[in-house]
Amino acid sequence: RPAAPYTHAALELLNAAHEAMAVAVTADRAAGSGWAAIAAALEVSEDTAARRYRPGARAGSGKR
Repeated sequence: RPAAPYTHAALELLNAAHEAMAVAVTADRAAGSGWAAIAAALEVSEDTAARRYRPGARAGSGKR
């Protein structure tokens, strides 16, 4: 039995949520949404949204 099984399970969910968010942002960008609209939905600055989710952004940088 792994140590901290609940924490591991929660981490798997968190990673899946980060992946889902990246896919959603990519889909919104492809549909014509600008960084300002995406940033507003994420409740972050436009610069932060673009830095986290633009193509080529470093994996794991989707943290708040």
